[in-house]
Amino acid sequence: FLAESSSDDGGEISDPDELVGETVEAHGVTWKRGGRTVDPRKAKGHTDYPASVIWKNTGDAKKPLEHFWSFFPEEVLSEMAVEMTKEGWTVCNFAQSWTVSIGDLLLFLGILIYQACYPEPNRRRYWFAEEVQEEVNVVHDLGRYGISHRKFERLLQCFRLPEYPARPQEPLDLCFRVRKFLDTWNTHVSSRFNPSWCLVVDESMACWKGVGMPGLMYVARKPTPLGREMHTTACADTRIICFAERYEGKEVMAKADLVKDYSKSSAVALRCSKPWWGSGRVVVLDSAFASVLTAKSMFDRGLHSVGNVKTAHREFPLAVLKKEVTEREVTKTFTTVVKTRPTLCFDHSRE
Repeated sequence: FLAESSSDDGGEISDPDELVGETVEAHGVTWKRGGRTVDPRKAKGHTDYPASVIWKNTGDAKKPLEHFWSFFPEEVLSEMAVEMTKEGWTVCNFAQSWTVSIGDLLLFLGILIYQACYPEPNRRRYWFAEEVQEEVNVVHDLGRYGISHRKFERLLQCFRLPEYPARPQEPLDLCFRVRKFLDTWNTHVSSRFNPSWCLVVDESMACWKGVGMPGLMYVARKPTPLGREMHTTACADTRIICFAERYEGKEVMAKADLVKDYSKSSAVALRCSKPWWGSGRVVVLDSAFASVLTAKSMFDRGLHSVGNVKTAHREFPLAVLKKEVTEREVTKTFTTVVKTRPTLCFDHSRE
């Protein structure tokens, strides 16, 4: 659905009795009962994108390490090696002979991925358990990959990501240790991965594992409530996350890009879909982000959207639907036409 722009005055949802013939009014917007269900993939200006990785060289698709580089910015490794070497000297009090090479980092990152695939209650078991682990049917013995348990623990102890130069005049930035890496990762992934025609914007939690986490928070409604909340965009076909934005608290997020022009939830949806503006893709949103305003703002930027409206129901014929849809699996369709703003050079003459 898409709707005409309405005034900013608040006002109640239209009473169901205002239903006249085949139309219903909501905040000055006229919705027509029924209408066609539009497949956005068949709409003018839309391309039915298949998900694909952009390979640097022919034949890279057959190399497992190249798949890793498609989703990890290789350029940060040299900075990480320097910073982790300094961290070992200054914070961890390691000997001056302590150095971290790019090779060490690759082994370290590979072991972290391995541990995520084969979880154990104690990290020592990856090096010293000699029996076959029944849960995973493997003998880990990670020492054979050229990195000892002691070396791994030290790398974990001095782990650092590259950071932007400090700016003392700014208030305390809880996310300064991860900000540069995440910005670099978003840019890198958008240049190496083409998501499919359907994107999903949602909230994700990075679970706390018992060690310090910038901006640690507790969100009771989440399956893993203690951790770090992110706004993420995923490719619906491959389930690959291809964009991530930190949630930095109410005060910081109130100053984020696009919030001045839209609601906070609409601004999040727009920021998370920005790399694909003008592509004609479909963005799926849950009730935290979906609204008529979000749908219109997406459409202004050359994107279709699908969402379920729950609390953000301005311009939406909610009262009529609540009266007519009284149980699950019941569907009612209303259609309206939008006049969009030429935010992008994109064909807007669509329903």
